[in-house]
Amino acid sequence: MIVAKSASNAQIAHVCGSWNGAIQAPQLFTGSETDSGNIVIKCTGTNGTAAANDVAGKGFMVEFMN
Repeated sequence: MIVAKSASNAQIAHVCGSWNGAIQAPQLFTGSETDSGNIVIKCTGTNGTAAANDVAGKGFMVEFMN
């Protein structure tokens, strides 16, 4: 996941992932969080039945670049 500031109080996110070993198409999202304070970066996931342990996070890194 790459999150970048696109304008004042506006963000864009590029997300890549895989499901059952198959790489999924990249997704683009936009946000409108006030950027003068904290911005929460959260990643969640479920499958069609939303059963526990269906989605596992293999890694997550946050790097602040100013």
